[in-house]
Amino acid sequence: MNHLTIKKRRMLSTAAYCSALALLLTACGDKPVDPRFYNNAAVVKKVSSAKAPDYWPTAGWKTTTPEQQGMNPQALAQFVDGLNGNNVHSFVVVRNGYIVAEGYNSMVDANTKQEVKSVTKSITSAMIGVAVGDKKISGVDKTVGDYFPDTAADSVKSHITLAQLMIMRSGLAWDNTREKATYEMMASPSWEQYILSQPMVSQPGTGYNYSNGNAHLMSIVLEKSTGEKLQNYAETRLFTPLGIKDASWEQDPQGHTNGAFGLKLTVRDMAKIGLLYLQDGKWSGKEVIPKKWVEQTISKDKDRQYDDGTLGGYGYFWWMKKLSTQVEEGLDSDVFYANGSEGQRIFVIPEENLIVAMTSNNTKEELMPEKQLISAVKAIESNKAVKSDPAGTENLNKSIQAFKVTADK
Repeated sequence: MNHLTIKKRRMLSTAAYCSALALLLTACGDKPVDPRFYNNAAVVKKVSSAKAPDYWPTAGWKTTTPEQQGMNPQALAQFVDGLNGNNVHSFVVVRNGYIVAEGYNSMVDANTKQEVKSVTKSITSAMIGVAVGDKKISGVDKTVGDYFPDTAADSVKSHITLAQLMIMRSGLAWDNTREKATYEMMASPSWEQYILSQPMVSQPGTGYNYSNGNAHLMSIVLEKSTGEKLQNYAETRLFTPLGIKDASWEQDPQGHTNGAFGLKLTVRDMAKIGLLYLQDGKWSGKEVIPKKWVEQTISKDKDRQYDDGTLGGYGYFWWMKKLSTQVEEGLDSDVFYANGSEGQRIFVIPEENLIVAMTSNNTKEELMPEKQLISAVKAIESNKAVKSDPAGTENLNKSIQAFKVTADK
């Protein structure tokens, strides 16, 4: 049986789907529910009730066969084959807390720290949450003016809230055309002053504009609040509890940890971050990130449509969307994820207890990881162990070996 049969997904014709959607949209009065969009409440409920793994990978991940975790190895082989030729460097697939498949190209291995680019922002978000839990930051309604007194003369800029910085609705200008503003910031003697000198182009809380400047300001806010650099705070409060060692992180000219990019982790480390969020911020029975913060983080601010037609949103430096809106695929799971340019990802699908982490150098297809993720999810057949498939396992091993030599071609 295939994944869709066992999971009993509803397969609707396009006409039937549209009819059902119309009923939902008209039956809910003032608060219509559109099933095509990422569902905040459903995801929060699933994460809140997620079963803890039967071990914690602090000292290292355990591996099993895909079949032991209800996955089809032949289908996973097809997922791996789809990564070849996409400049993917490494990947890890985790279900129920166990690695069921992982691969590395000829340049990296399981111990290689790789630059995760804007996945860094999601780690910055995690540490802001820890600081809120530690009562170092009283809340995300605090303003830019509270931390940067030089903005006091600007009655609009000084009232940008921390929440608006994190959901990318600060209103500060940031030119992402060929990363123009980012390169200018990096060439400036003070990143902080460069960011704060940007003009306001919209009222705070209105227009969405992705900004590395917003994220770097949050690193400085955290440093001012805790008296520690972001990297040091993360090492003691996040990395050490999860068993993440020797993480490196870039700094700006003043020594502030780069809150937007520049963090290096192994792909297995990235998967640990995914598991932490899947477990509502808990690790080995202890709260690392406040539950409330995790649930706020993985709840979208406003609905938006991505280039692949999927419908989702943006939270506190985390992304979220429906896995697919294509009726014929029957895959309606919600996914939240940390996203870095050129294909760095930490995907979390609570409904399937699945984590997929990936690093790559793909500059041609921005949504390549999302497309390949669908193949990984299609490998799920059951929430229980399935019959052993030696031939499928052999094909999966062959695909992983081929990935090592062909991933960058």
